[in-house]
Amino acid sequence: MNNKLANIKVFNIDIYKLRSPDFYKNMINQRNKVYSKLKNFLIAEKKCSCILCKSHNKKIYLKWKNYSLLSCKNCQAIYPNINFKKYSPKHYHSLKTKRKTHKHEMLKTFNYRLENFAIERIKYIKSNIKLNKKDLILDYGCGFGSFLFALNRKKILSKGIDFDEDSINFCKSKKLDVSSKSLETEKNKSIKLITMFDVVEHLENPLKLLKTANRKLKKNGYMFFHTPNIHSLSFNLMGEKHNMFAAFNHLCFYNRPSLEYLAKKTGFKIVKIEYFGLDIKDYLQMLESTKYINIKFNKILNEFSNLAQSVLDHSSVSNSMRIIFKKI
Repeated sequence: MNNKLANIKVFNIDIYKLRSPDFYKNMINQRNKVYSKLKNFLIAEKKCSCILCKSHNKKIYLKWKNYSLLSCKNCQAIYPNINFKKYSPKHYHSLKTKRKTHKHEMLKTFNYRLENFAIERIKYIKSNIKLNKKDLILDYGCGFGSFLFALNRKKILSKGIDFDEDSINFCKSKKLDVSSKSLETEKNKSIKLITMFDVVEHLENPLKLLKTANRKLKKNGYMFFHTPNIHSLSFNLMGEKHNMFAAFNHLCFYNRPSLEYLAKKTGFKIVKIEYFGLDIKDYLQMLESTKYINIKFNKILNEFSNLAQSVLDHSSVSNSMRIIFKKI
């Protein structure tokens, strides 16, 4: 067997336990409602500048209705044609339809995410970052707290920050140390590791937050985050139908050059970028949601999907990235 293939990791993710049966249908319905309520924040592409480097040099990457994703020719970040002088993420998060759908999905799948993602993340951190018992992990954008719950179970010193009321209340019901305080309120040079799982793509000012994070980290501190990879097989297959498209919610998509720009401008260096995702199962779930097809593709092709996905991960074309930054 080829040595490279021998090192491929295969993950068995049950999409039916990770997501509710109506996940894809709800996602499409919610996206259309969000668009109808927020479309007035869109502006002409020629007026847009890159959310990351502020360059005006760009090209259209993807278009849906009047919503465009623009590719920066300078740093290679991809961002929407939103008027950020008027729009902020609070406009999206204040929508009642979003809150109800998100809460239902997260509560229903909490235990599965805990056992299959949170615990694996701890193992990954331990294999890449040296921590001692007194080192604090801060999970920024902790959501409903499955990662914090896993850390707490293993008696690892941790706390969380989130700005969603439902998430904070749920975390507190689990006796987790979570608040809505700004990262600025944390003591400088007090944290060993800041984690952000599926957060950085939501930021309207990523440079500002990561500069703040850098100040809060100890010498040789780390950041570990997950973010979508728009340059993936499933994005190419699904385009705007992909669940990670997330109009008005995912505000910046990254690749290695844009991550290098982000790291350089905020006092970090890249330690590692790895790719993993659910490309095959995302695509099959989209097919399953079609009213003319009544086939459980993900059930029939589960073993094939797991193996094929591991090859995509190894080839750096899957739809999520996990990145480690180190403070310099």
